Amino acid sequence: MEARAEKLASVEAKDGAEGAPSPRVTETGKLLQAARAEALGELNNILALVGKLPAGDPGREVIELRHIDGLTWDEIGQRMRYTRTPLNKFYSAALGALLQDPETAALVEGRTDRKKRTA
Repeated sequence: MEARAEKLASVEAKDGAEGAPSPRVTETGKLLQAARAEALGELNNILALVGKLPAGDPGREVIELRHIDGLTWDEIGQRMRYTRTPLNKFYSAALGALLQDPETAALVEGRTDRKKRTA
């Protein structure tokens, strides 16, 4: 921990006046804030979508564990006590149900278009 503090102090001393953050530190902070805001927006989108699925639905649980909790497929299988094949079926059925909703389909289509433009 002290080594990190010393390194940061060293960067600030080289790049900015003592006591004031350097332009690099300020810019990095802004980038981190923007990334955090974007991640929170994406999480809110996922939560809103998952909320459209019935409580207790295994597909909903798979989506929550995978995209909200960030578990691997193996971890999901261990937690839910299923092999990968039924997990895939639950996941696909839940995604299919979500895509039946026009609002959800439009959101997904918008994401796909945005990814194509940035690629």
